[in-house]
Amino acid sequence: MSRSSRCSSPGFVPAAVIGVCLWQRWWRSRRISWAGPKDTRPSLIFLLTSLRDAAVPLVIPLVILGGFYLGAFTATEAGAIVALYSLLAARLYYRNLSWMQILHIGYDSAVLTAVVVFLLAWRRSFNI
Repeated sequence: MSRSSRCSSPGFVPAAVIGVCLWQRWWRSRRISWAGPKDTRPSLIFLLTSLRDAAVPLVIPLVILGGFYLGAFTATEAGAIVALYSLLAARLYYRNLSWMQILHIGYDSAVLTAVVVFLLAWRRSFNI
């Protein structure tokens, strides 16, 4: 038995079982003529309201991908920009964070970063 067939065979059995189960469910639903759940068509006002509510969070992927494709920043810089945008959106748009809570979050982040840097420096001193 070749190496590639030994690696892929354990994943074949669960995939085959899932495929047989899905086929069986499809076959039974077709047998009783079940067309699926009926849902109402959303109105234009509902769609526009949903788009308005989702506009602020939808900016994040645009900033990340736009910055990458335009060459404006790297992945690390994109993370920092998105973190700043998220903090400003939480404070100014959603209004669920106070400036004191933002300072507390910054302090906790600085402490955790210092712990990680300390552990890396300790590891390096012992050449581990």
